[in-house]
Amino acid sequence: MKSNRKTAPETTPPPGDSFHLLFYNHPTPMWIYDLESLAFLEANDAAVEKYGYTREEFLRLTLKDIRPQEDVARLVADVKKKRPSLQHSGEWRHHLRDGRIIDVEITSHTLEFRGRKAALVTAHDITERKQAEKNLQESETRYRSLVENISDVIYTLDLHGKFTYVSPVVERLSKYTASELIGRNFAEFIYPADLPGLLENFNQTLQGDLGSHEYRILDRDGALHYIRSSSQLDVKDGTVVGLNGIMTEITERKQADITERKQAEEALRAGRDFAEQVVNALGEGLTVTDAEGHFLYVNPAYARMVGRSPESMLGCHPADFTAPADQDRLGKERLHRINGETSTYESRLLHANGHEVPVLITAVPHQSNGAYAGSIAAISDITERKQAEDNLRKSEERFRTILDNLDDGYYEVDLKGNFTLFNPAYARYLGYRKNEMMGLNYRQYMSPETAKDVFQVFNRCYKTGLPKRIYDIELICKDGTRRFTEISVSLIKTADKGIVGFRGIVRDISERKQAEEEISKLNAELEQRVEERTRELRAAQDQLVRQEKLAVLGQLAGGVGHELRNPLGVINNAVYLLKLIQPEADKKTKEYLGMIEKETHTAEKIITDLLDFSRSLSSDREAVDVTRLIQETLERYPVPDSVAVHRRIARNLPPVLADSRQMVQVLGNLVINAFQAMPKGGRLKISAARYKEQIAIAVQDGGTGVAPENMGKLFEPLFTTKLKGIGLGLAVSKKLVEANGGRIEVQSEPGKGSTFTLFLPVDEASHG
Repeated sequence: MKSNRKTAPETTPPPGDSFHLLFYNHPTPMWIYDLESLAFLEANDAAVEKYGYTREEFLRLTLKDIRPQEDVARLVADVKKKRPSLQHSGEWRHHLRDGRIIDVEITSHTLEFRGRKAALVTAHDITERKQAEKNLQESETRYRSLVENISDVIYTLDLHGKFTYVSPVVERLSKYTASELIGRNFAEFIYPADLPGLLENFNQTLQGDLGSHEYRILDRDGALHYIRSSSQLDVKDGTVVGLNGIMTEITERKQADITERKQAEEALRAGRDFAEQVVNALGEGLTVTDAEGHFLYVNPAYARMVGRSPESMLGCHPADFTAPADQDRLGKERLHRINGETSTYESRLLHANGHEVPVLITAVPHQSNGAYAGSIAAISDITERKQAEDNLRKSEERFRTILDNLDDGYYEVDLKGNFTLFNPAYARYLGYRKNEMMGLNYRQYMSPETAKDVFQVFNRCYKTGLPKRIYDIELICKDGTRRFTEISVSLIKTADKGIVGFRGIVRDISERKQAEEEISKLNAELEQRVEERTRELRAAQDQLVRQEKLAVLGQLAGGVGHELRNPLGVINNAVYLLKLIQPEADKKTKEYLGMIEKETHTAEKIITDLLDFSRSLSSDREAVDVTRLIQETLERYPVPDSVAVHRRIARNLPPVLADSRQMVQVLGNLVINAFQAMPKGGRLKISAARYKEQIAIAVQDGGTGVAPENMGKLFEPLFTTKLKGIGLGLAVSKKLVEANGGRIEVQSEPGKGSTFTLFLPVDEASHG
């Protein structure tokens, strides 16, 4: 850094007084202030120039005037403290005349000036240094936070399998803190059954066989956790020193130059003793060189930096105490000062014991009679700052190396969803080059529907502050291929800006997804086969039960039919007789007699059906007129008053070849079923028409219809949905129709009714 700051007027210090010359021409701002009133008593040229005032303006101010209002109380308290002769007062904020605030590092020395208790102050501008340290700290913090706040566990192992680093989130997984795990072998926490295989995988990974592994661990309480981890070789200077890896819990699924120095001490106009006291009291090195560059003065602080006494260094050249690699820089900087420029640069001093001391040097030229007479230099030891910077840089590099070697993808996006950081694995995963992917928005590599789902998860994470995980997200690669992933999401926060974006891990689950789909397909096929086999077994069981029932019915039919028909005959005769001898019976008596007669007919029909079904049927087939057959059926089976019968019989129908008694029984069964399907009444349609070499007689009702699942059971024996009957009517009807060379069919729609159709052969002989 160079400036064209003019040297102090030659009239300020007494001519020939080198200590006054040192104070007024010192490149670091200096001033003297009254310890009681805090008023400025004197200031050097560097202070006047740095703070932007004229000398008269500056000397009218107090210490409070150059402090931000909120720092004044701290200032007053600091001044009141009992203080040693030489005091490092720490870091402060100062106001410049133009309104800017700078950071300064203050060193003060108490003295008596013009009969007052006063203090000599040097003020070093550390604004740029503070900013550089802040930037480096933020960078280190960013990468540390990046690793330590990922919801997955980041770890490093040495060649023996001992943890050398593990991110704090491990405590949520294992209930051990990170510090408890450092130095312990990973094998201590592996489920015993999984240990042999994992040790083999560990050794294979050290040989370069990289990949991911799944295993189980035991937490502090002995609980099992399923883990998936992937590792990369940790290589230092070409040598493998261990492994870097990432560990994810998968239990639920099987979840970052130095600015201008502030100007220092107020000016001194005191004599030689006072000026000497000032320069000897400085905490930083101070030197004065002649036009040829030889030391005219060296203060004790500078002499300590190189391990020598000030007296032994007089007449020597700065190059005698500078590290060889930095000596060329000395000549270049000296040329700047000969040209009237101030120079600020970093260099390394060579200590008497051989070690190097990093320093920051600010040198300003001084003139005599208008000619270059030498330089005044302030030298600051920056060993601690360099060490801090080096430590931060190493830490940043360490965490960056971990991310760059992750097998899974890592990303950071701003609040709009644009990439701000990603590791090489994620770029390879999507098929983009680094310059193509930087700034890319997440909506550009997924479908609109997927982008909407991802936005909702990011939004919930933003509102709750809790990490989230997105499963089965389909991403579209640059070449158009699609891959399934799991994505974790957590917030990126900074101390000054709050939430600035999101970060997380992206894991490819395409192969697992394909395997899951294949398993699902196989499960569906297996379920279908089991269901089909179950239906077959149930049908076989039902058939077996019916056969057993039918066998029993066959054995009982003859005896039961004989034993029941005789009593029923007596009951029917008794009813008939009662009707004859009591023609004037009251209404209730007639009603009861009708009920008895009706129920005995029902019982008679059941017995007839049972006997017909249990024995071999023979048919006495003859030519039968269809119209007469229908009429006889309706006469034998009276139509309820609530039912209207509509007949539609085609003209000139030929007779059918059938047993008329059996066909009346069949049509009677169908008509009775139609009546029962319409308990509130309705319309019964009976039609007859020729169909090829057959006559089709249809009985259609407007009743409740038959459920689809029952259609295939209608003609099975013993199947019924009625409260009365034993389920033989349709079975007997089918048997009778088939015995007459015909067939019976049914059509039905729930809620609309059913149509039963008889197909009987035409009597070709009589028709011909």
